[in-house]
Amino acid sequence: MEKRLENLRNELNDTLLKEAEFAITSKQAVLKTVRKNGKTANRISFWKQSINIGFTAVLFAGLLIFAVSHVQQGTPKMNTMSGDKASTEPNPSPSKVTAFQDVKGKSKDSTNDVVNKKESQPPAFYVVFDGYYYEKTGDAVEENRLLDKIGEVKRIGDWKIVREGDSTEIPPGPLYSVKDMDSKEYIAGKGVIYEDGENKAGYLLFKRAIAVQKPDPSKIYNAKNDPVEVKLALENVRQAAGPFYELVEKNVEPTFVSYSDKNGKSITLYYRLITRADQYVFITQYENKMKNMDYPASRFASDGRKDFNMPRLIDEYVIEGLKWAYYDDLNHGDHFYVSYGPEWTLEVSFQGELAEEQISTFLGNLNK
Repeated sequence: MEKRLENLRNELNDTLLKEAEFAITSKQAVLKTVRKNGKTANRISFWKQSINIGFTAVLFAGLLIFAVSHVQQGTPKMNTMSGDKASTEPNPSPSKVTAFQDVKGKSKDSTNDVVNKKESQPPAFYVVFDGYYYEKTGDAVEENRLLDKIGEVKRIGDWKIVREGDSTEIPPGPLYSVKDMDSKEYIAGKGVIYEDGENKAGYLLFKRAIAVQKPDPSKIYNAKNDPVEVKLALENVRQAAGPFYELVEKNVEPTFVSYSDKNGKSITLYYRLITRADQYVFITQYENKMKNMDYPASRFASDGRKDFNMPRLIDEYVIEGLKWAYYDDLNHGDHFYVSYGPEWTLEVSFQGELAEEQISTFLGNLNK
């Protein structure tokens, strides 16, 4: 340190103090200060080193504890499948399951998911027998191969609530077991086959597909022909759509209901006259905020047809407070009635020969 002070003048010559006088008393004062600061620096350095050593020790101990606990929990498993590279990744924690893993940590096969979902859907052409959908195979069965009558088709059509004996392919009639085939897997019924370039009566082969599942009754908004199902759908539509126009008439029964809330609420209802099975009242209605072009069932919607003719207004009426317009529809070859109510637009048409009094009565009995 003394040597550095002896050369202090030379070092200061290169600084801003080059021209300043530096007496011996000043040198001694500086030396005293430097020695004092040196002791302080030594003390600081000592504590600094002590802290660093302590921190290092604590860190090392923590790492050691972590390593021991990790070994006790189990070492990472190696992928031992032939042809695969070894993997040292630990098993995923149940709390951090990825989007393609189930709660057990097993990877899901997205392709299998799609296949399983497809397999869970009812076939398009089927017979319901013994609690299962039997799917149409496309094969015909010779009559001499039919054995015992084991069931019966009771109704043909497509329903939400499927019953035993329902079919979308063959009309009501017996179901048979087939020679040399397991009756639990294959059945046959009389329908229409295509042979030698023409359609003719024949026996179709059906194969068991999937079990019939009961639908959620609260989610049925569309139904036809089944009185129980139609009633259920109507109740659900009332809950979803709020008040809408229904035909309140003791001589008719609802046979069809369809509901949609796309672009706005729309409802289609069919009523059959109880006294005449060939006479129907067809009612379509949609919210006034919708344009009729947004509702394909509207008589005013061209649906992209080039030969579309806009319905022609013939007359206007007021029945029970509702104003009705009577139109000639060249596209369907009939007539229909339109009323623009406070919230709904109604389009009503009829099937069968009805007197004007009957039509007025039906239009007057449309109530919310």
